[in-house]
Amino acid sequence: VVFGATWCGWCGKLKSESLASEPVLKLGERFVWLEIDVDDEPELAARFRARSLPKISILNASGVEIASHTG
Repeated sequence: VVFGATWCGWCGKLKSESLASEPVLKLGERFVWLEIDVDDEPELAARFRARSLPKISILNASGVEIASHTG
């Protein structure tokens, strides 16, 4: 899950550069990727403690966060 916002410059950079890179796109074929705008989904952002953006959360099949990275 990638938490971001339209006003977040680093979120745009992450999306246009890192997430669009060939290695990440290839890895993404094995996962379900979700992009969550924290302004549209504040409850979900709070649940995963997405206070600083961008935040990437890796969830297991049960929806439990098993790893995350902010910034």
